[in-house]
Amino acid sequence: MYLFSLKAFKRKILIYCIISISLALYLFSIIGSVRINDDEDSTVFVAFTQPTDDFESLGISNMFLWPYMYIASPIGNLQNCIDIYQPTGSFSTFFWKCICPDFISKHFYKSELESPPLISPVFNVSTMYTDAYAQLGYLGMGILFVMQTFVLYIILLAFSAKKDPYYTTTVSLSCSVVILNAFANMWIFSAISFPIIWGPISYFLRKIRW
Repeated sequence: MYLFSLKAFKRKILIYCIISISLALYLFSIIGSVRINDDEDSTVFVAFTQPTDDFESLGISNMFLWPYMYIASPIGNLQNCIDIYQPTGSFSTFFWKCICPDFISKHFYKSELESPPLISPVFNVSTMYTDAYAQLGYLGMGILFVMQTFVLYIILLAFSAKKDPYYTTTVSLSCSVVILNAFANMWIFSAISFPIIWGPISYFLRKIRW
């Protein structure tokens, strides 16, 4: 008889994760409601977002409408841009807005183009692909995807988890950037993406005999 069951252990972890995520999302909703002086049924937020009857039929608390909107609105803004916006076809604007780090582009480029349309001024994030589509259409989105895949591949290929003490930190920062790209292009936001390079730099500096 085994004293330890791997299946039971995994099941417990799954249950704990579901409970933790649910509590975190509910806490996020409470903070949002307090911020706009809403009641416990999120009456103000529901009136603003106008959920469909399909959502109401789910029978879940309106409080969970908060995380749903914050998760779904970036995709909604991207789809809205694809449906309405006509790409400019400008490779130079694509480079400055979608590839070049912001600490460089802000000194050399100032855009006078209007921003792609939003589903609401309140929900103003729209994934890392929206500006890319606004400039080059699906080609711009494809270029960004390939570049991100290449960067991640180089990070995972060039470093060894057994030999590089900075491997875990570098991969963790990379994963954070990829997750946050669901809201905006974090590769050009140097405050978040730039720290990734310190892991590889530190790794190579350790090999130099000073």
